[in-house]
Amino acid sequence: MEEYYKIFDEGQYVETFQKVKQYLDSEEITSEKKSEAYNLLGLCVSLDSDLAYDDIESESGILFFEKAVEYDSNNISAWLNIISSYGHIIGPQHQRKKLFLKAIDKLDELNYQLSEKTKLIIEKKLKS
Repeated sequence: MEEYYKIFDEGQYVETFQKVKQYLDSEEITSEKKSEAYNLLGLCVSLDSDLAYDDIESESGILFFEKAVEYDSNNISAWLNIISSYGHIIGPQHQRKKLFLKAIDKLDELNYQLSEKTKLIIEKKLKS
């Protein structure tokens, strides 16, 4: 995965996305590595909407972040990305609110300390 992060860090999101998809399709990999790969796909999509399908959920990358936590429910990065992407989809009445709240609970369960800034963002998203 390290090589894919290098490409990602260079801002080459389409190339990263394509290579990670090939990686997922062609290799026998652990659930943790699959989780990491899906999280990276979500980041690529959230930064380059040309990679998204034709809906707002896809644009936010949340579909990939959700897949990431299916493979590894302890993937802190994916849970944080779910929280971050929540504001980019329709809002609290949207069906993803349940996933957003689950992300908050899971991070708490994993004893992950949210920054004060993130706590404020969460509070704001819950009120909107």
